Amino acid sequence: MKRDEKEEMRCMDKKYRTFGGVHYFFANLFYCIPVLGWFFAIFAACNKSNITRRSIARGMFFGLILFIIICGLIFLGLYLTIGFDAIKEFGLSFVEPGKAIADIFVKLYQDVMAAVTAKIGA
Repeated sequence: MKRDEKEEMRCMDKKYRTFGGVHYFFANLFYCIPVLGWFFAIFAACNKSNITRRSIARGMFFGLILFIIICGLIFLGLYLTIGFDAIKEFGLSFVEPGKAIADIFVKLYQDVMAAVTAKIGA
C-alpha cells in the first residue's frame, strides 16, 4: 500500500475502514470454527461498528445456512429414493438422529401430494 493510501485510511472513520488480505483470511478462518465461530459471525453480522467486518460475517453466515440447506436436501433426496435402511447399510450411521426429521418431511410431502392429486381429480 502506498504512503498516500495509508494516510487516507488513517483519516477515514473507523466504520468505513477496509481490512488487509491477512485480516480477511483470519476472519474467514475464525468464522469457520464450529459453534464458537458461528456465534461470533452472527454477532459481527449484526454489529454496526465496521461495515467491512459485517459484510464478511454476513457472507460467512449465508454460506453456512446455504451449506445446511444443501446437506438437508441431499439427505432428504437420498431418504426418498433409497430409504433410510439403505443409507444405514451404506455406512452412514451418523444420520440416525436425522431419521425423525426426515420422516416429518416425508409425511409433509405425502400430505401435499395427496392434496394435489385430490384437487386435480376433483
